[in-house]
Amino acid sequence: MYKSKRNHLKWAMALLCAIALVLSTVLFFHSLTGAGLIGCSAGTSCDSVLGSRWSLLFGFLPTAVLGMSLYAALLVIILLKDSLDDEKFRNMVNLACIPASSALLGAALWFIYVQKHFIGAFCPYCMATHCCGVLLAVLLLIHIRKEIRGLRPLRGIALLVAGLAAAGHLAIVQYKTTAPYSYDSGRSSSSLPDMTVRSLPLMGPEDAPVKLTLMYDYRCSHCRKLHHILPEVLETLDNVSVSLCPTPLSTECNPYVSSDVDIFAGACTLDRCALAVWRARPEAFPVMDGYLFSGGEAWTPRSTDEALNMAASLIGRDVLEAGLSSEWMEEQFALTMELFGRTSTEGKGAIPRFILGDRYMVPDADDAASLAALLGSFINGEL
Repeated sequence: MYKSKRNHLKWAMALLCAIALVLSTVLFFHSLTGAGLIGCSAGTSCDSVLGSRWSLLFGFLPTAVLGMSLYAALLVIILLKDSLDDEKFRNMVNLACIPASSALLGAALWFIYVQKHFIGAFCPYCMATHCCGVLLAVLLLIHIRKEIRGLRPLRGIALLVAGLAAAGHLAIVQYKTTAPYSYDSGRSSSSLPDMTVRSLPLMGPEDAPVKLTLMYDYRCSHCRKLHHILPEVLETLDNVSVSLCPTPLSTECNPYVSSDVDIFAGACTLDRCALAVWRARPEAFPVMDGYLFSGGEAWTPRSTDEALNMAASLIGRDVLEAGLSSEWMEEQFALTMELFGRTSTEGKGAIPRFILGDRYMVPDADDAASLAALLGSFINGEL
């Protein structure tokens, strides 16, 4: 009976380890090649995590390589250690599994914390890997406790602490070596549509000498994060204004987005609702804008029905319906799609995206100070 339970535990651990190894390998090759993943198109939470500077160690090494190495080693150990004839060596292998398990547990918790605290988004592939890792670590510790007889408590605790210390060292190294911000930038070979003359919603002084355009989507988690810190950024930067240009990433209306699964379905309606409110009643736009980005930590985008009902409550149903299909709206969306397509080089369609003249930049910053520094360099032509 004991042997049967032990075998069940062994194969459960092997399965979890194999799943985590496959996921880590997929994430590793995604980091190297940029190959698309289902549900991981530009602007998604998944893309925010995998495209973040936190997905790399020392700015160049994909963190997934750590998972690949550890899961591969543990899978070999789980499958082969029972066949070892040398009892002393087998016992040493079992002991080594204790710090490996606690290191795996600590690393998984660290990467979950990074997604929540620094990135503000969760990658389903990463979270599936981490959940497998946590379960594997717990099961492996239970298994080892039964395998090693006569293990002194202090020695077991010391091995556990050693593994957690290794995970803590990884966290410190990543935190210290990860830059406060990163970016992707480029320049168009010809002049771009100037959205600053389109009478779009404006943040900052109207007569600012520097006029930026911000492309964003109300269903984009990374856009939401930037939205909350942008007012503080503009207080730091002198004489800078930002024209708000809603840019849907849905295949329903954006011909430059290619995805088998339309993660942003409904974005076209949300963005049109915001602009319709702006055109009909500019003073109500901050209410609509805040509503579309509102929500707690477990934020989910507003539905199309919610957006339509909120917009109708602000400007009236008839005015809304006229605004959604107005000549100005169609012209605005046509220009927006042109701007998006001409600044989405090499298949890169990430937003939020700042435009200045013929230059563009996609920022990744943790806080207002970092974003202000990044925008300052962009404005000065240093990026």
